[in-house]
Amino acid sequence: MSTWRDTLKAIFYGPGWTPGTPRLGDSETFPDIKAPRLKYNPQLPLWQEVYVIIHFTVIVILQQVLTAQFATFSWYMVLVFITFLLISVGIIGAMYDGWWWAPLVEAVRCAAYIAYARNSPVTHNPVIDGALIVYFAISTLLWTSQSMSVIQATAKDSKLE
Repeated sequence: MSTWRDTLKAIFYGPGWTPGTPRLGDSETFPDIKAPRLKYNPQLPLWQEVYVIIHFTVIVILQQVLTAQFATFSWYMVLVFITFLLISVGIIGAMYDGWWWAPLVEAVRCAAYIAYARNSPVTHNPVIDGALIVYFAISTLLWTSQSMSVIQATAKDSKLE
C-alpha cells in the first residue's frame, strides 16, 4: 500500500479490499475457486507408519516422564525435554509432508537421545531405558541410511544438470 491509512484499511476492511474498491472488496476480482478441492492425504509406506506410531507413543511416554519429574528438573533440563518433544512432533509432520531433510534430522534426533540417555536414565527403569536406547540406536542407523540415499540422489541429480 502507498499510505499508512491504506495499510490499516487493508487490515481492518474485507479480504478483497484494495484502494478504490468498496469496504468488502470487489467480488469480481476474487479468485474463482472450484469445489471440491483435492483432499490433502499424504501416504507413507507401512514401515514408516509403524515407525511414526511407535515414536509418537515414545514421545507421549517421555512427556509423562517430564510431567512426573518436572519439580526435580532444572529449568535447563525442562527446556531440553520440551525442545526434544517439539522437534519430535515436528519431524513426524515433516515425514508425512515428504520433506527431503526429515530423514537427516530424525537421525540426529535419535542420536541426540542416545547421547543423553547413555549418561542419564530417562525413566529410571533400567529395562525400559535400555530398550529405548536400543530402539533409538536402530532408528539412528535406519535414518542415517535413508539420509545417505537422499544425499546420493540429490548429488546425482545435480551432476545431471
